[in-house]
Amino acid sequence: VLSATAGSLAGTSSPFEVRLRLASVSVGNAMACALSPLGDAYCWGRNQTGGLGAGTSGTNEPRPVLVAGNLSLTQVDAGSASNIGGIFDGGGCGLTADAAAYCWGRNDFGQLGNGTTGVNSSVPVPVAGGIAFQWISVGRDHACGLARSGAIYCWGSNQLGYLGNDNFGVHSSVPVPVAGGLSYT
Repeated sequence: VLSATAGSLAGTSSPFEVRLRLASVSVGNAMACALSPLGDAYCWGRNQTGGLGAGTSGTNEPRPVLVAGNLSLTQVDAGSASNIGGIFDGGGCGLTADAAAYCWGRNDFGQLGNGTTGVNSSVPVPVAGGIAFQWISVGRDHACGLARSGAIYCWGSNQLGYLGNDNFGVHSSVPVPVAGGLSYT
């Protein structure tokens, strides 16, 4: 129902239904994200640390909420949540048409990729390094992206060697290249 007032005039519409068209969906452990055909990202589910990217935290969302930042994304990926300090939550990442990566949510290990650790973000923040990505994938406490150059970069937790950089156990808050010098497609 839509209600409007202007001065002494007031009006209310008949009930109507709003439908959200989605072009792709990514499902994580405690949340999901999707893209509209116009590049708007929406997420829903667990949101204790801002993992939905909508500018809020502490309130889980049973319906899709618009990811903040006015970004037009070409891809979005919902990560698998982790349970750290009794707070079970995650986050997501997305790519813009100009190949910039943005991430939001938990940041215990630098999984936002913006050079910080321990400061969660309830809105998308740019991944550091100015790397042009063609694909991004979010894990439990880390993320990786395939660069247009063919290199793969990862950031966040490296607890079990997730970053693939031969630096086992050393986390990174910025993208680091996967070792081996290979080119991927």
